[in-house]
Amino acid sequence: MLVYADLSVRFRACHTNSLNLALHMITTPMGVVASLVALRQATVTFEYVYEVILILYLMSLFVTLGNFRLWLATTAWMAGLAAVAERLVPTFTDSDCAKLLAAGFLGQELAHLITGEKTFQSTYQFKTLSWPVMLLEHTYFLLPLCIDALIHMPESFASWIVAHNFVVRCKLTDANDKKAMKTIVDFVTEEDPARDCTAHWWYQKLNSDVRDAFTHVMECPEILGMFQKRFRSDAYAIETIPAMNEIYVSSSHHDNNSDTVFYTQHCDGPWSVYPFCHVYRVMLAVNENVQVETHFTMEGGGGCLSDGDAVGFDYNREIHVISDLPTKNKDRRITCKMHYVVYPRCFG
Repeated sequence: MLVYADLSVRFRACHTNSLNLALHMITTPMGVVASLVALRQATVTFEYVYEVILILYLMSLFVTLGNFRLWLATTAWMAGLAAVAERLVPTFTDSDCAKLLAAGFLGQELAHLITGEKTFQSTYQFKTLSWPVMLLEHTYFLLPLCIDALIHMPESFASWIVAHNFVVRCKLTDANDKKAMKTIVDFVTEEDPARDCTAHWWYQKLNSDVRDAFTHVMECPEILGMFQKRFRSDAYAIETIPAMNEIYVSSSHHDNNSDTVFYTQHCDGPWSVYPFCHVYRVMLAVNENVQVETHFTMEGGGGCLSDGDAVGFDYNREIHVISDLPTKNKDRRITCKMHYVVYPRCFG
């Protein structure tokens, strides 16, 4: 039980990505089925030897796992794989078994490669003289280890397409960042839009000085860094989407204008069905705001974004709403709406 407990913790650390685990739910059964077919064919002349080996293996797991429910899940999975193997035995050759086993192994390596997670085997192979013993333990516990990693996965497979809490935050305090934000505030002040309706300036149509200031905050280390805390930089690429960016000024009221929908629970975009990839909207407050709060339903938190506060959220999946406090802003609420696509590096 101590051996398994140690292995499971170390195995989980190498299998946290939901895509990696989803692929393991395909590649691991491939290797197990290939092994079962080969074992069945090797013992075909010995009555009940194959069945006895399987029963002894599962009985030994009952003792070594020390977790009845995990053992039960492993037994059910093994029973299903054994049933599949029985169907393949009459038609599979030794070459077919070898190909299926190789496909399963290479598929697991590829799963780790595309998700940027190191393999568990690489953490111990050739590190000590006893590493072959660790490989045997790894192989022996492979099915329950995969189930355990699935149970402890930080995010569910449903998070690929449904609402979730992937909110990221930071605050811009650097002198250059503050200078850029002041340039944007000065621009809006000079333009002096009507206060009873919203105002919008598209990034690509800004004059050079204001566009440079916008570009600075859009690409500054603090903004990119908050993404990298949530999405590992070796596994995910982060790119800006300039055509969606704008300077946004809210209205003094939210009746019958583009602000109205923001005061209801909503997602900003409809394309949640595309898995693995995320379009993020980052709201950067470039001046003081003590009136309007932004709340994220799945996060269960929120507040006023003011003077360099930035929050990023999945444009198509994050449910959010804004509300007004009794305190009133002294000036317009000015926000930079910045957009980014976050996707696995293996996709591009």
